[in-house]
Amino acid sequence: MSAESDLLRVVLALQMGFVTKEQVVEWGRSGLRKREKPLVDLLSGEKGYLKPRARKALDSLAEARR
Repeated sequence: MSAESDLLRVVLALQMGFVTKEQVVEWGRSGLRKREKPLVDLLSGEKGYLKPRARKALDSLAEARR
C-alpha cells in the first residue's frame, strides 16, 4: 500500500466518522515513530478503533479512486 493510499484511507475514516480525531492523534503519538505498518493497519489492528466492515469500505473506496 502506498503512503498516499494509506493517508487517503485515514482521511476517509475521519470524514465518515469511523474513527475520531482523538484516536488518530493518539495513534500518531505512539505509532508514528514506528511506521512499520500502514496507518490504517494500526488503527484497525493494534488499536482496534477501525472495525472490519469500516476497513473493508475504506479499502473499496480507495480502490475505486485508482
